[in-house]
Amino acid sequence: MIEKINFQRLDLMPYEQAISSIIGQDSGFGIIRIEDETPYLIWESGRSSLLQNLIADIRQLDSAPVKPDLNEPTTRLKNHCPPSHDLLIEELELDFWDTQFFFCGLTPAQRVSDVDLNTVSLFFPHIAKCLEVYINLHLENDQMALELGRHYEELNLIYQTEDYSKEMAGTTETLNRVVEDMSAFMDVDAAFLIIPDMKKWIFHATRETGIVENEAGIKEMARSGFKEIKQDIKTIVLNLEELKNRKYLRMKEPFLIILSPIQNSDKEPIGALGCVRKPDAPNFKTGDRKLVDALSQRAGKIVLMDLDPMTGLNTRNNYENNLKEVLTRPARKNDHAVACLINIDQFRLINDAYGVTVADEILKQVSQLLKSHVRNRDCIARLEGDKFALILRGMRSVTDGWNILERIRSDIAEKNFQVGNSIIHITVRIGFVILADPVNHVAQVNATVDIAAEEAKEKGGNSIKLYEEGGCRLQEKMDQARYATQIEALMEQGRFVLFSQPIVPLHGDRMYYEILIRLLDDDQKILPPFRFLPAAEAYNKMPFIDRWVIENTCKCLEENASTLKDLDISWGINLSGQSLQDETFINFFLVFLSNLSIPSSWVHFEITETTAIRNFSKVIEVIEQIKHMGFEISLDDFGTGYSSFEYLQQLPVSHLKIDGSFIKDLETNRFNQVAVKSIADIAKFLEIKTIAEFVENQNILDFLKKLKVNYAQGYHTGRPMALADTLKQLEK
Repeated sequence: MIEKINFQRLDLMPYEQAISSIIGQDSGFGIIRIEDETPYLIWESGRSSLLQNLIADIRQLDSAPVKPDLNEPTTRLKNHCPPSHDLLIEELELDFWDTQFFFCGLTPAQRVSDVDLNTVSLFFPHIAKCLEVYINLHLENDQMALELGRHYEELNLIYQTEDYSKEMAGTTETLNRVVEDMSAFMDVDAAFLIIPDMKKWIFHATRETGIVENEAGIKEMARSGFKEIKQDIKTIVLNLEELKNRKYLRMKEPFLIILSPIQNSDKEPIGALGCVRKPDAPNFKTGDRKLVDALSQRAGKIVLMDLDPMTGLNTRNNYENNLKEVLTRPARKNDHAVACLINIDQFRLINDAYGVTVADEILKQVSQLLKSHVRNRDCIARLEGDKFALILRGMRSVTDGWNILERIRSDIAEKNFQVGNSIIHITVRIGFVILADPVNHVAQVNATVDIAAEEAKEKGGNSIKLYEEGGCRLQEKMDQARYATQIEALMEQGRFVLFSQPIVPLHGDRMYYEILIRLLDDDQKILPPFRFLPAAEAYNKMPFIDRWVIENTCKCLEENASTLKDLDISWGINLSGQSLQDETFINFFLVFLSNLSIPSSWVHFEITETTAIRNFSKVIEVIEQIKHMGFEISLDDFGTGYSSFEYLQQLPVSHLKIDGSFIKDLETNRFNQVAVKSIADIAKFLEIKTIAEFVENQNILDFLKKLKVNYAQGYHTGRPMALADTLKQLEK
């Protein structure tokens, strides 16, 4: 089947450009498939004629009556490589029966160094993954066509294989495609998908048979059918005889339907996929059931992409879609809705004391408890971390909403959360608002419940607070949300500004600076990061910001290379946890670094301890690749977790920043003095340099020197200033 795949649309543009820049424009490279001892060039770039001619020569020898060279294909490629060129050939790690794939490059002799070849090899796993996805998608499509041609007898087996729908454009678009495919492959008048809690309804009519006019009735029928599916999880086939006995189908016309459950990760029905036929059409058969079953499984995998993977709750996107629906519906007497934000008190302490695994289990148990308090018409979501959100519908008054939230608060406070042998007690703080004027759009709702939750925290936690109108905090919160949702536009408008702050050596080491970001408000006044970065994190916009900072910092350094080349300075760029979990960002990042024209010693990267520990294996993988390219890594906010030292010896970092909470009162706090000395001693043993942040006066600086801390950063050693101004000072 692989030999029939057209590889012309295989998109390897980022890697193609990067490799070409490393081995030279006059080189040729591509991907070779070897099957039955014969090489085939399936993808090519650069001076592709070099590879084409080499393989053509070998194929000609293979077709000769007497083969002069019977060595295995890779050896033959090497033997027939022209003397004017060097051959780079490396097998890509894919497993497709008896077919092998190789990356093959022809470069002018002795042109490419071993270092360049090692850099090129970093792209091989990514190229292999792209190739694997591309082949599997084509094989899946071919297999689907084959199974449909055999009346769907084994179609469900296809959808038990790995699901590649995450490579598609988006969840809604992909689900639309599933519904359209089903309606096209089956002899039906319409197909539909319904997920009540997510407010998803997708309907596709295939014929002009008056079916569109009945969409509202079909939707009602689908809702009723879903209720039956929830009681008995199985596919429902309603042909003419069954329709006569179904009182809930109050349709003007008794359509034939087939309805299959869409399940979440816990195998609970959350929706249904179905087809509709007119009553004079053929009845649904076993083959139809199998196909709808298989497609509902695929739809379930796609839907899960829009749910929180840990708890199975709605994501922020689904929650805000529910908010929009509530806010746009007509007002009804004694029928109000309540929006709530629920935070776990002191959750970071649980994370530090018990570790990430236990903390995650607590989040799962809290989500199950919250589910037990909501009804089908309500909406529950996990926004991020320990933040949960609720929309409670059908509230007659504030008291109704308060009573439900009080039951949630008290149940959580009284529950023994057991994880392994540990019994953990937690409390929550809840902020809520009645969804009525003057609260009239999503950003305003998010801002009001956030303010109410903060006020509950100020009361000591384990409490509920109703948002009360007034004050300037609402406008501040809304400004944060507005900035976060307009990140791309603000970048295009030139509203982001790079700042830098010196990291001063205390014992004669090289100089460092940390790159910071500021935002210009509508009046061109500089906003500090706490005014927009928390909201950017909440809206998953940090990869955009990190990418902008990386690109613009490096551009600025390149433009000032003549000034910097004689200075021993490294500039630190922060990488957020969101970016280090984003495959698109990581791919950009690695390609960008491989093409960087400035020395790698000019730039280092900072990650927080929390980010490193929460995504430990992934972070180590990325750090290793960055270090292999010659860049240093610094660990930020070190010392806030109980497991800090345990992880430190496993993280390949060159610097660590001691958290500012240990530094602020260092001159008077004996505990902090001992803690900082311990961190400095262990870091020295591990050959890691230490940086103290929040250095505010000379006394703290003197203490740090005595404790053998390597660097100091803070207002006493240098305030943040625009990067452009810093570079001007260095030029002088």
